[in-house]
Amino acid sequence: MSGSYKQKKKRTPTYKIGKGGKKVKINLKKRSKLKLTAEMAETILAMPALDGDRHLINAHVDDLVGAMERGTFLPEDVHIDFAHVGKDVYRVNGQHTCWAITLLDGKYEPVVDLFEYECRSIDEALIIYASKDRGKQRLRHHLNKMYLSGFSEFDDVRPEVMKILPGGFALWRFPSKGTTPDADTICAMMRSENLQDVLRLANFLTPIYTYSQCRHIRRRAVISAMFSTFKKAVGDSQVFWAPVVNGVGVESTNDPRGRLRNALTELRINSGAKGYNTSWMAMLKACSHAWNAFREDRSMKILRIVDDGKPVIFR
Repeated sequence: MSGSYKQKKKRTPTYKIGKGGKKVKINLKKRSKLKLTAEMAETILAMPALDGDRHLINAHVDDLVGAMERGTFLPEDVHIDFAHVGKDVYRVNGQHTCWAITLLDGKYEPVVDLFEYECRSIDEALIIYASKDRGKQRLRHHLNKMYLSGFSEFDDVRPEVMKILPGGFALWRFPSKGTTPDADTICAMMRSENLQDVLRLANFLTPIYTYSQCRHIRRRAVISAMFSTFKKAVGDSQVFWAPVVNGVGVESTNDPRGRLRNALTELRINSGAKGYNTSWMAMLKACSHAWNAFREDRSMKILRIVDDGKPVIFR
């Protein structure tokens, strides 16, 4: 059991939302199986939607296409819902699934459940819409945990270290904005073709990382920079990053490692923390500037935090 329910305060009384303050009665007219072909998906997408339907999220469509292509899509969990209001029939849900099916253009045609509801008014149709898809979604960080926590190669990695790696790994492997794959793909890469890259960084961080004292390195731009440098030179990376993480071993005020540590503790990226704003790209470039100075044995009087549009280079 993952946890136990504990009521912290008195539950808010249930408010009846049916007509006249009565309990809602939802009338399921018909339940059947539907072969979701590309043509059928286009037909469903052309149906009128209810006012207030959420906008299409392209990234979610891409995730569904990926799941369908790799074989992890579960059609038995899919319910396409129609609401009959008089002579009109409205699409209640399914737009993301239907778009994914059309993009595959006949390569994947699952059989799904079709639910058709009889509604006396638009208000009843809206109640059905609001009652659908209310299960708690598995967010990216939860999927990362599920995929990686049971992997034997990571048994010696502390969970709090494993938690911060996927975001930085994704940025390292897919640095272009808007191209990050879904959690399934990222975790599969971490467990296979990039396993050694992940283990090198994870084994380095495990003995020195503490959640309360290392907030400045948890950002994905910093973790991405770590992956980049460890790929270049493991020994130099260990010497460079240890003082940035824990502050131990910096003797000169012009040490690039100290400059970077100070900058990271003051920076924030659109958060409520104290400090000044920057972008993840500017933060990534700050890491590269400090790393390059360290590798070239140069002192650093100033570390500029700017995104100058130039490529990020770790020498």
